[in-house]
Amino acid sequence: MFKFDYQYWDAIRHYPYAGLDFLLDNEYNLVLLEANAVSGGIFVMEKASELILDTAPNLRPYLGTIHFIKLFVDACLSFFRRLKARYPKSVLITTPVSGVPLLMPERYSIAHEFTRRGIYAIVADRRRFTILDRSIYVRVGSRYFRPDLIVRRNTSFPKNISQPIVNSSEVGLITGSKFRTYRVVRDYLEKIGNAPFRLPETFFARNIDEAISISENLLSRGKEVVVKPNKGEKGQNIVFISSASDVEAKLKRAFHSKKITLAVQEKIESLYFQREESKYVFDIRAYAYLGRFVGAHIRRAGIPVGEGTIEEYGVSNISRGGLYVPIIVTPEGPQVIRWGRRIRQIYLFKSIKIDNYAFGLNPSLWQKLKEATETAVRAIGYAVMRFLDNAK
Repeated sequence: MFKFDYQYWDAIRHYPYAGLDFLLDNEYNLVLLEANAVSGGIFVMEKASELILDTAPNLRPYLGTIHFIKLFVDACLSFFRRLKARYPKSVLITTPVSGVPLLMPERYSIAHEFTRRGIYAIVADRRRFTILDRSIYVRVGSRYFRPDLIVRRNTSFPKNISQPIVNSSEVGLITGSKFRTYRVVRDYLEKIGNAPFRLPETFFARNIDEAISISENLLSRGKEVVVKPNKGEKGQNIVFISSASDVEAKLKRAFHSKKITLAVQEKIESLYFQREESKYVFDIRAYAYLGRFVGAHIRRAGIPVGEGTIEEYGVSNISRGGLYVPIIVTPEGPQVIRWGRRIRQIYLFKSIKIDNYAFGLNPSLWQKLKEATETAVRAIGYAVMRFLDNAK
C-alpha cells in the first residue's frame, strides 16, 4: 500500500491529492504561484514517461516514478483504509457535465485501475447522481448505488458529503481563492520558519479601483505587477503591468464588465526555458499523494518571449497552448536536454503536445521541490481542517 507520514494525517486527509504550481526565479529559488483542488496531468506524465523510455532509453535512470495512475489508486486505497479500516467495494470517479475531452483518458485510466483490482468503478457526471441524506447515489441503468469512495475530478461538486472523497469540495474554499491560498501558506511559513520556497507579495482587491491603487503602489516600489481574477483558472484574463501609465487602461480594458475580485501580485523575475534560439516562460506543476511528493513536470508557453504581447507569451497553461515538458533529475542540472527528434503528441491526448526537450534538475533542487510541495500541502490541509472544525 501507499506509504505516508501519519504525523501529518490531520492535514493531508483534507488535501489528499495536490497539484501545485511553482516558478523558478532567475536565482533558482522556488516560488509558489497557486494550488489546485482538482489537478489534471498525472496520466499525461505517465504517458510522457513511457514515450521518453521508448525513444530515449538512456534517460531511464533519470526519470524516477513512471506509474502515476497505479500509485494514485494506491494512495486512494490507503486514504480509504485509514478512514474505514477496509477496502472500498465501489468507487465513483466524477467528471464535468461537458466531459472536457482534454482529460477524459485520465479519468477512465483511474477507473480501469480500480477495476483491475476487483473494485467496481464508474465515471459519471452530475446528471447521473443524486444526493440523499448527505450521500451521493449514482444511477446505473434503472437502479442507483451508493459508492463507498468518491474520486472527485471536476470543479463543481456538492459540499458536506458523508462519503470519503478525494478531494472534497471544501478544499476549493482555500485553493479556489488565490489570495486565501497566499494568506494561509504565508501564515504557515511564518509559523514553521526556514521556508523551502517563497511567495510573491500578493494583495486582495474587491474591484478595479482597488486593483489600480495596489498596482500603482507596487510599481512605485520598483516591482512589476500581475493582476488576475482571484477565482480564475486555466490562465485566463491575466494582465501584466510594467508601467504606471498602463495601469488604469489595461485593468479597465480587461475587467471593466466583470464584477469579480482580483489578486494583485508582484511579478517574479523568472528563469526562462532556453530552447534552441528561443526562450520561453514556464512553470512547474508538482503533485503530491497523501502529502507525499510523487513527481513534477513543466508547462512552457506555446510561443517564445517577445512574440506577441506578454499576455500571450507570458502564460504557460496547457489549455492556453502551452506544451508539456518532462523533468529529469541529473547531476549536471539545471539544464535543458534534447531527448527526441521532434515535438510529439502524447498518446490518447489529442490536444497535448510534449516538447522534445526536457528540463534537467540537479538532485538538490529536486529535493527542494519535494520539500516545497509537501510543506504547501500541509499548510493548505491544516487550513481546510480548521475551516471544517469551525463549521461544526
